[in-house]
Amino acid sequence: MNKILRYSLLVVLTLVSSMSFGQTTSVDNIAAFKALPSKTTATLTLKDAKVQYAKGNDIFVVDATGGINFYKSGLNYAAGQILNGTITATYESYNNLPELINVKEDKLVVTDGTITPIVMTVEEAIKTENACKLVTIKKVKAIKVEGKKGSNYFTDTTKKLQIYDRFKLEYTIDTENEMDYTGILIPFYQKMEIAPTVSPVTTGISNIEAAANDKNAPIYNLAGQRVGKDYKGVVIKNGQKYIQR
Repeated sequence: MNKILRYSLLVVLTLVSSMSFGQTTSVDNIAAFKALPSKTTATLTLKDAKVQYAKGNDIFVVDATGGINFYKSGLNYAAGQILNGTITATYESYNNLPELINVKEDKLVVTDGTITPIVMTVEEAIKTENACKLVTIKKVKAIKVEGKKGSNYFTDTTKKLQIYDRFKLEYTIDTENEMDYTGILIPFYQKMEIAPTVSPVTTGISNIEAAANDKNAPIYNLAGQRVGKDYKGVVIKNGQKYIQR
């Protein structure tokens, strides 16, 4: 047997041996994990990664290199917590949303912390590097677009950023006045969406002062204008939003 053939057989045997022992790829950060082919299982090392938001099947986590969604992970984290250590799971891209699924081993150390939304413009929010981050976009006048599956709302006439009620908050969007939106940025195919984590607030409403539990407290509409008890629609009284019929 010549040397070239013997060397080729040795390489093949080495690869088969590595596969038989089930060696797992290791990566040092979220960006490297997202660079893997979809359906790849790997051990991800997290360094001071922060939970942006957690609800239901979703846990959005961001480190210094990027963000990802721990989807149906079975883990229980809260917004603001900091994660360090390793987690072995599978990478998948769902409609361009990076996901960490099928957790096999979790060796993460969790410490408590706080999370503050990053204030961005629409132009900044649509950049792919901001995926899975918790942001606030201020003074946006949304537009309503009718489609086959119902009404969709976008942050501007160019339809750059769709407002998507992923977390089922059932909020009301004011298309007549500017609103502030706080939520998670989620890639959807070639566009970006914002999924509010709290109900959008009409700009300036949060500055209205009202005495707590005061039955005679003034009533305001979503434009911040004072209205009476005969006014019908969404109003704010004592700092709480409700529908007056």
